[in-house]
Amino acid sequence: MAACALGTLVQQALKAAVDRPRPIWQDPVDSAPYAAFPSGHAMTATVVCGLLLWLLHRFDAGRALRRTAVALAVVSVAGVGLTRVWPGVHWPSDVVGGWLLGALLVAPAVLVYERGGAARRCHRF
Repeated sequence: MAACALGTLVQQALKAAVDRPRPIWQDPVDSAPYAAFPSGHAMTATVVCGLLLWLLHRFDAGRALRRTAVALAVVSVAGVGLTRVWPGVHWPSDVVGGWLLGALLVAPAVLVYERGGAARRCHRF
């Protein structure tokens, strides 16, 4: 939960700092009012899927379930990215930036949990 909240703050701060205009198409499928970089949809999909995959690994879900989850996560995260570029609301680099920022939020969240006391407290129940 904290990683998702932090992600929203980072994403909004970067949008304000970079203030990159969105693509302008003659006949767009969709539009959006705020700055383009980074793609919040791509970043959120990466954070949520990344944390879910980590939880499946952490709680030793079966191999078939983990493989299925990885495939679904890849399709989901890639699909979200494509659905931001295809209608013309983001540049491809906005989506790639969102994916990278999402991964940069998941990695420290997992490390903090694993190295902190939260992991030990969780196993008491």
